[in-house]
Amino acid sequence: MTGKAAGRAKGSPLRQRMIDQMRITNLAASTQTSYLFEVERMAKHYGASPADLDAE
Repeated sequence: MTGKAAGRAKGSPLRQRMIDQMRITNLAASTQTSYLFEVERMAKHYGASPADLDAE
């Protein structure tokens, strides 16, 4: 991934795994950025790390 999303890669192991998987599947940089943004937005909405969320 290039650009902003690569520079914003924070320390979360879950986030890094997500980035690695998106690279492996060769997603476009803009798609990767969008996915990371939406996961961050979801975490803010629920007030919890995505790692702490479950189906409920």
